[in-house]
Amino acid sequence: MTAATASITIAAGKPSAGQQITLISGDAVSKTYTAVAGSATLASNQFSIDNTNNDVATSLELAIEHASGHNGKILVSRADNVLTLTQKTPGSSGNTTITSNLANTTVVSFSGAHAPSP
Repeated sequence: MTAATASITIAAGKPSAGQQITLISGDAVSKTYTAVAGSATLASNQFSIDNTNNDVATSLELAIEHASGHNGKILVSRADNVLTLTQKTPGSSGNTTITSNLANTTVVSFSGAHAPSP
C-alpha cells in the first residue's frame, strides 16, 4: 500500500490572522490550525504568521507535529516555504480533502494512496 501525500506552499504575503486550515488524517482525526499574529500557541493548534513565509511554514509544521496537533499521524517535511505532508498510515483512507481559507497559500489535498491490487 502507498500513503497519500499533500502539499502546502506559503507564498509571499502570508496568511492573515484568524485564517484556518483543516487537515484530516487517515484514521479520520480532523484538526484545524489557526494563523495568529505574535507567538504561536502550539497546544491550541495555532501557528505564527510573523516574520518570513519560511518562518510561517516552520510554525505550521510544528503545530501539525505537536501533541495537540496530528502528533505523528501526518508526517511533515519542509523545504523552505513548502510543506509536504504524508499520511502515516498507508491506504486510500488517507486521500482526504484539506479545507483552507489561508490567503497567499496554495494547498493540494491528500491523494495518491491506494490499496494493493488483489
